[in-house]
Amino acid sequence: MILRSVAKKAQTRAAAFIQKAGVQITNGEIEKIDTVDFGLDHLETEGAEILTMVQTDRISVKLLVLF
Repeated sequence: MILRSVAKKAQTRAAAFIQKAGVQITNGEIEKIDTVDFGLDHLETEGAEILTMVQTDRISVKLLVLF
């Protein structure tokens, strides 16, 4: 299980990576970045940060950040 403080740091770090790549995101979108460790408790090596940009019945656009 990911601690809330660790998830918040991961969100901030992922947002910086996304912005450095040239994608502009809002503070609200930063808050929506999901932090996933797949139950392995190794976020830095086996985790992912996922931001869903668009989601409809037919398509989903997601940005994935891997540390």
